[in-house]
Amino acid sequence: MERSVLREKTVNNDDYFERIKIGILPLCRGAGATLIATSMAKLLSENNKFKISFVEIIEEKSIGNKFTFDSLGMDKRFAGRNFTDLFQLTKQGANIRGITNIDEGINWILHKPKDIKSVEIKSESENKIGSIENMRVINNAPGDIIVCDFEIHRECIELLKDMDILIVVIDPIPSSLIAGYETLSYCKVLEQKGKKIFWIINKDNKGVNKRELYKFIKLKELYYIPFINTEELYSAEYNCQLPISNREARSRLQIDLKKIIKSIFG
Repeated sequence: MERSVLREKTVNNDDYFERIKIGILPLCRGAGATLIATSMAKLLSENNKFKISFVEIIEEKSIGNKFTFDSLGMDKRFAGRNFTDLFQLTKQGANIRGITNIDEGINWILHKPKDIKSVEIKSESENKIGSIENMRVINNAPGDIIVCDFEIHRECIELLKDMDILIVVIDPIPSSLIAGYETLSYCKVLEQKGKKIFWIINKDNKGVNKRELYKFIKLKELYYIPFINTEELYSAEYNCQLPISNREARSRLQIDLKKIIKSIFG
C-alpha cells in the first residue's frame, strides 16, 4: 500500500521535555531531607522553564508528629484559599487530576493536619497511607519536575525504584550513620543497578571526623551542605518562610544544590 504522510504542522521534537521524578531520601530520620527537598524545589521553581510539584511521601502521621504543612505555615499562606489534601481524596477513590495548591511557584502536595478528635477515633489502618496511594498521587502530580520528599518507612522502599533521580541526605553524626546503614546499603545496590544517585552530607561542621565518615560510608562523590544555624531555621518558620528564603541559610544551601541541578539538567 502506497501512502504519504500528511502533517498538520511542524513539530520541533527538541522541545519535548520528559517528566522527571526526583526522590529525596534521608539516610535515617532527622537527617534533614525535607530541608533539602524544599530547597531543591524552590531553586528549581526559579527557572521559568519548569513547573514544579512537591510531594510529601509518608506512611502515616499520628499525634505528636510534626507536619511540613505546619512548618511552612501553609494555613497562613493559603488564608482565604483552599488547600486540598490530595492523599485523603486518593484514599476515598476520588479523581485528583488537575487539583493544585500553588504557592511561590510550587504545587504543594502535603499531608494536612486533622482535628485531634477525628484522629483519635480512627484505627491505625485508617490513618495509614500505603504505597498505592502515594504512587497515585505522584503519577497524577502535574508538572515537569516532581520533587518527592521521602520519609523512611517500609512502604517507601518500592517507590524509590520509580524515581528517575535519587538524592540521599546523610547526617554525619555516628549514631545516624549507624541507624542508616541498611538504607545506605540498599541505595548502593540501586546505584550499582544504574540508578543515578547524588549523596549529600548535610549538617557538615568541624566536629565531623571526615576520615571515619569516609571509611564508614565508602562513597566517592559527595556534596556538602554546611550546618545551618538553628536561629535561621527558627526565624524562617516563625515567618512562614522556606528555610532557603532566609538569606544566611540560602548562602549555605545553594552552592552544592545548584551543582546537583546543573549535573541533572546541564
